[in-house]
Amino acid sequence: MDGTISLPLLLIGLATITGTSIIFAKIKTYWLQWMSASTFFFVFYYTLVWMVYGTSPDTIWKYITYQLMCVFVIACFLRYLLRNREYKQQLRQVEDELIDMLRFQPGFTFKLHKHRDEYVFIVIEGQLLQMLGLYPHQFIGKKIDDVKVFTSAFQAQIKGYYERAWQGERVNYEYDYNGFTILVSLQPIYKNSYVTELIGSACDVTEHRAALVKARVRDEQYRTLVENSEDFIFRFRLDGTIASSNSKMYITYELESDQVKGKLLTEVVQMDDPEKWEMKFEQTILKRKTQQFGIQLLHPDGSEHAYNVTLSPLYMDGDEEIDGVTGTVHDITDLKKREEADQSNRAKSQFLARMSHEIRTPLNGIIGLSLLLQRTELSPIQQDYLNKIDSSSNVLLATINDILDFSKLEAGKMTLETLDFSLEESIQKVADLASVSLGKKRIEIMLDTSEDLPDLVNGDAFRLEQVLINLTNNAIKFTKRGYLRLRVALEATTDEGYLLSFAMEDTGIGISKEQLSKLFVPFSQADTSMSRRYGGTGLGLVICQHLVQSMGGILQVESTLGQGSRFYFNLMLGKAGTDAGTKLIDVDGQMNSVQNQRIRIAEDNPLVATHIRELLSSMPVQIDSVSTTADLVRTLEEDAWYAAPVDYVLLDMQMEELQYQDGLERVMAPIDRSRTKVIAYTTLDGREQMSELPDLLQADAVLVKPVSRAKLKMVIEGLAQERIQSVAVEPVLQALLVNKQAAASKGNILVVEDNEINQLVISELLKQLGYHPLIAENGLEALELADKETFKLILMDIHMPEMDGYEATQKLRQRKSLNLVPIVALTANMLMQDRMQLLKLGMNDLLIKPITERQLTDMLGKWDMLNWSKQYPGVGVDQLMRNIDHKLHIFQYMLEKFKMDYHDFQDQLAPFISDGELVAVKRKIHTLKGIAVNFYADALVAQVLAMEKELERGIDPQEVFSLLKRIQHEIDGILGQQDATVSIREGY
Repeated sequence: MDGTISLPLLLIGLATITGTSIIFAKIKTYWLQWMSASTFFFVFYYTLVWMVYGTSPDTIWKYITYQLMCVFVIACFLRYLLRNREYKQQLRQVEDELIDMLRFQPGFTFKLHKHRDEYVFIVIEGQLLQMLGLYPHQFIGKKIDDVKVFTSAFQAQIKGYYERAWQGERVNYEYDYNGFTILVSLQPIYKNSYVTELIGSACDVTEHRAALVKARVRDEQYRTLVENSEDFIFRFRLDGTIASSNSKMYITYELESDQVKGKLLTEVVQMDDPEKWEMKFEQTILKRKTQQFGIQLLHPDGSEHAYNVTLSPLYMDGDEEIDGVTGTVHDITDLKKREEADQSNRAKSQFLARMSHEIRTPLNGIIGLSLLLQRTELSPIQQDYLNKIDSSSNVLLATINDILDFSKLEAGKMTLETLDFSLEESIQKVADLASVSLGKKRIEIMLDTSEDLPDLVNGDAFRLEQVLINLTNNAIKFTKRGYLRLRVALEATTDEGYLLSFAMEDTGIGISKEQLSKLFVPFSQADTSMSRRYGGTGLGLVICQHLVQSMGGILQVESTLGQGSRFYFNLMLGKAGTDAGTKLIDVDGQMNSVQNQRIRIAEDNPLVATHIRELLSSMPVQIDSVSTTADLVRTLEEDAWYAAPVDYVLLDMQMEELQYQDGLERVMAPIDRSRTKVIAYTTLDGREQMSELPDLLQADAVLVKPVSRAKLKMVIEGLAQERIQSVAVEPVLQALLVNKQAAASKGNILVVEDNEINQLVISELLKQLGYHPLIAENGLEALELADKETFKLILMDIHMPEMDGYEATQKLRQRKSLNLVPIVALTANMLMQDRMQLLKLGMNDLLIKPITERQLTDMLGKWDMLNWSKQYPGVGVDQLMRNIDHKLHIFQYMLEKFKMDYHDFQDQLAPFISDGELVAVKRKIHTLKGIAVNFYADALVAQVLAMEKELERGIDPQEVFSLLKRIQHEIDGILGQQDATVSIREGY
């Protein structure tokens, strides 16, 4: 061959290369590729060369041998290169995976080696590194001194740890960084028995260390509690010996620890029942349950104490085997004494309740029959006897009431209410009762109220009246001559309400300084001989003192022996929630009708004359006074002579000459009754005597002492406008008059009462008031009558045979036709005061025996023709009553519960708002919204929704408190209407 490539040879080469390439592409195994391709190459290529060129076989064989050797070498070299690349890829993949594993581990891992005696970071990865705000590039390839995040002190510290690890020690250490606590473990890596690298593993132990600290604190607190506990705390071994005890045991029994440890408790202290102790200890171990029991232990001073013992099995850690017993010995001596005292108080309360019922029930008959008997024709002697019976009965009733009130004070059951009430009406009520208590005593009683006194206030009218009546009766009892003065004045007005002063002055026997110390001691009087001369239990002032303190005041006394006493106190009464119906007559708006008119006062007592002048001082009138009837007649005759009569004459009917009819005739003679109006003021007895006088001697108006400012103004204004009939009549008589005018059609009253005398008394009183009473002796008879008759009201005795009042009421309330019929409970138990329970049972109100005519009249008037929809303008009464099937007692219960829960809603919510407790505020507002919706209280709902909208933006104290004030105003508007109409008072 000459070295040139001919066309046939080129084609053979191309065909051979193409076939070889196809074989490499089809076959995947490396060596099989090379064998198959080589075989094809040599056979195909050299066969064609031999056939085309006729090359000798020897030459062809030489070429094949040489080329085969070259192919083998090339195949081996390529195999090496491919393998090397695969291994490098695998190694790189393993390294990447290892880095990923390190990067995603919770902590972080680092590796470092020594270069020229300096530690250099090779690797550092982990999630904790990023949580610390650090990155690998801040460490990798850097010496410790070059890492900027390390302080110099920390660099020196960790170098010490690294040196120790390089010496072959496994090192653990902790450090704090960026609020984290890091635990690092260093592990030396050996090569040829020498440490060549260090691998560190770090983890976050912040929570673990915090838990350990908390556990240590908890253990320390537990040890402190145990050591300072007032209980004896023991740890016993299984054989019953004491392993440890707290210091209370050592202090109480004056022992050292070595005198207690290793001994049985029965050997250390004396107990009443050692066998019981040993039995309970064994049961604790055998039954593997806590045992509780009582035991008596003797103290070193010889006193015996009651203890409550708790023994509990103590288990070994991770094992169910009992390791010992823990014992807690709690002193319950004081608790036992309190329980005994409480049991004694309960027994006393039950006894008083029973005695109240047993005494007041016949007393109801005595007082009631006396009242009925007084309305019959009696001889003077019979009338005197009857008056004495009535007086004695009332004294007995007052004594019983004092004892029961004191019992409630002792038991802590005396509760106060906060309702809107008319202060003027309450004071007038006290004055009316004082006039009754005064009887025939020749003493003056004055009611001195300041002109700026508020009419409507908020507080407990019943208890305030009780205090004032008690102080007034006390003054009447100890005053034989002179005067009594009840002063009520406005001292200050604040945002919260009115500061009022109350004072009762008398010119009675007085109290010495020595006797003042006993004044407020129960069952005692200033002088022990007083109880014999004046009567009484000595409880009245004690009760007054407690009630005044409960209302926020202090009852004080000033007294001079032989000259008189002054009892006084101040109270803060709240502002009324409503201004509706504050006065029956707008006196200030009608004073023009008496402008410049003349009034003459005929009063022989200078003090009373001055008092009357002061009461009239606020009116635009001219006032003059005389002190004798002779002067009065003289001035009246002069007025008639000059044709200039006075417009009004105020006569004190207790002036000596006016006690006789001829003296009154001489006074009336010169008066032109068409131009001069006569106003008489006298006692209750004096009013009765005046009613028997001839018409010509009758006064135009009669006021019963004590005369109040408001009543005097109303009488004068009424006379000026010729409306005397509407203002001159006494409140009680006016109520009776109204009742008697409608006597013919007042309807049926069901009286459920088992006592025959009480049946008679109540029936006669109801008949005189114009009602038709039907009698049922027990609950069963009441149910029968309820099926036959309709009733305006039901009077239900509580305690009756066969079926009592509670059960009868519940069965009556099952009749839909009786839903709106009031049921009034009758009971002689004055301690009964759970009105919510009465409402739950279906009773609407409560009357305490003995029942007086006034009580019965007020109760019937209270429940007669109630207009519920107008009584509560803040509540959708019609819709609410439909929802509750017109069950009146449920309506009352809902209002009472609303009052109990929400009368001080502003005060309840204020602390949560101040503390920013948004969730709690929202929850309470949401609850109120649900209640307001149920009450159909649209105005309240609107304010609550506004509050919810404001709370969505968070708590802005200024805005939220403003809205809260509006909400409380709406609540007060509802509660302000809740007066005596739906209120049940204990001791009514």
